[in-house]
Amino acid sequence: KDWANADPLVWIAESAALRDTVYPSDSRLGYTYAFQQNEAVDMRLMQAGVRIAAYLNALYP
Repeated sequence: KDWANADPLVWIAESAALRDTVYPSDSRLGYTYAFQQNEAVDMRLMQAGVRIAAYLNALYP
């Protein structure tokens, strides 16, 4: 239910908060980096599915 917020500004704020932990200060993005970020990516993809459904339901009740 917490993810079903149809306000994109909430989504943007969450992404901005994750930005510093997800993107490293160096530019070396290899397998280790990708593996370490799997959990964050999976969470954001699940949230995206729920949120696009909530957004569409708000547009077309």
